[in-house]
Amino acid sequence: MLLEQHKEAVLQLLSDPKLLEEHVNLALKTLKEQNIEETDLSDASEADETDRLGEKLFSLVEQMDPLHANDITGMLLEMDSASLQQLLSDHTKLEVAVQKAQAVLDAES
Repeated sequence: MLLEQHKEAVLQLLSDPKLLEEHVNLALKTLKEQNIEETDLSDASEADETDRLGEKLFSLVEQMDPLHANDITGMLLEMDSASLQQLLSDHTKLEVAVQKAQAVLDAES
C-alpha cells in the first residue's frame, strides 16, 4: 500500500518519521476494515450456502419422512458443508443419515 506510491512520496515518508507513522497507521486501519468486510462476506456466503443446501436436503428428506422432515433436516444441517454435499450426491448415504436421525427422534419420544 505505502510502497505503491510514487518514488517522491515514498522518499518523503522515509525522511519524515511522523508522516510515515501516520501513513502506516492509516494503512493498518484500512487493512483491518477490509478484513472485517471480507469476514462479513464469507460469513454471509456460508449462510447462503447452508440455506441452499438446506433447501435441497429438505426436499429429499421430505420424500422419505414427510412428518419429520423439518426436524431431520435441522439435525443434518449441523453437519459440515462437505458432508452435506456427500449426502446430496449419494442417496444411500442420505438414507442412512435419515434413518439415524429417525432413530434419535424415536428415542426422544
